[in-house]
Amino acid sequence: MHPQCFHINGQDLPVIRTTRKSTIALKLKPNGMVILVPKRLSANRLMSQLKSSLAWLIETHAHLEKSASQKPVRPLFKGQSGDTFEFKGQIYQIVWAEGEAAQSKAALKPAQAPLQLDEKRHLCLLNIEQCLNSLKRTQQKPKGLKDANPSDERIACQQIQDFFVASANDYLAPKLAFYAGLIGVNPKSMTVKGYKSRWGSCYPDGRIQFNWRLMQAPTWVIDYVIVHELCHLVHANHSADFWALVQKHYPKTAEAKAYIRQSGSDWIQFLV
Repeated sequence: MHPQCFHINGQDLPVIRTTRKSTIALKLKPNGMVILVPKRLSANRLMSQLKSSLAWLIETHAHLEKSASQKPVRPLFKGQSGDTFEFKGQIYQIVWAEGEAAQSKAALKPAQAPLQLDEKRHLCLLNIEQCLNSLKRTQQKPKGLKDANPSDERIACQQIQDFFVASANDYLAPKLAFYAGLIGVNPKSMTVKGYKSRWGSCYPDGRIQFNWRLMQAPTWVIDYVIVHELCHLVHANHSADFWALVQKHYPKTAEAKAYIRQSGSDWIQFLV
């Protein structure tokens, strides 16, 4: 029987078996630290490797906890007026408007067409870089804007998720075809899903799936994930040959991986 937890630095960390890892790894998830281990290891061999890796696990655990403590905590997005979120690397803020205020300058011209709940209530998505200074100058809510009730907020969250899914399909499909031609592979299909621990998946039969939450990232980071998954059609692993292929077709791989390490945990928590 495989161990369910392993004691490190005074904490019992969950041990999770996965086919995506060939070695033991630590990962900081939204609900805490976990130990990822290769699924193929027997219970005895796993325990032996955990004990032999104890010094590394303790050092890495301390480093990850320190990094997490120094990182600003982003408030969870609840669909309330004033909440912010990222879309393609830009920060947006939502405000509620009634009637004509949704289209007016008083509503701080939305970055895109407002989402309409009914003929009176609108949810405006505002580019925060364009409107934040204006909000600070006035120190008051522009005329026509209103607070949302809990029902509005639930609807807002669903509409924004629908917007992300639609945007992901629109953006990813042509990019997937472009990079597939570049790499010389032929994916069978593409699906957009909601994952809580990964950005994409590639299956041996050619199916590729992406996490709609990926659309929070800048487009150059999104493109890295596309190339990453397509390269799995050539190498169904994370071997040196796999990474060499990814690097060949996407030279900014290291920068994209670093960006995901920095921001990915916040993206994963969006609309959970």
